[in-house]
Amino acid sequence: MGDSFGAEENLRGGTTYLNSLLTKYRDNLALALAAYNAGPAAVARWHGVPPYRETRAYVARVIREFNARSQARPGLDRREAGVPLAFNSRTAAALDPAAPGGDPFSLINKQSTH
Repeated sequence: MGDSFGAEENLRGGTTYLNSLLTKYRDNLALALAAYNAGPAAVARWHGVPPYRETRAYVARVIREFNARSQARPGLDRREAGVPLAFNSRTAAALDPAAPGGDPFSLINKQSTH
C-alpha cells in the first residue's frame, strides 16, 4: 500500500485484510469481524469473539447493518454474500452487548478458530 490515507488505497487495503481474515476463519463472519476490530491475537486468546464491549458492539452493528441492507435488496442471496443464514435480524439484535440475557457469543466462540 502506497498512501494509506488515500481513500481508494485505504479501502482496498481494508477489504483485502478482511478477505484474508474471512479465509483464516473459514468464512465465519463474526470471528473475521472480531479479528478485524480487536486483532487476530485477541480472537485466538479468547478462542472466539473477545469479551470486549467495543468489539461485540462492532460485530453486532456490522451484521445488523448488512442484514438491513440485504433485506432492502431482495435479489441479494445472503449465502452468496458469505453471511451465515443464522445471522438474522433477531440474532444480530441479540449480539448487542447491551441486550439482556446470557452470552450471545458463546455459540460463536465454540466454533473452531483455527
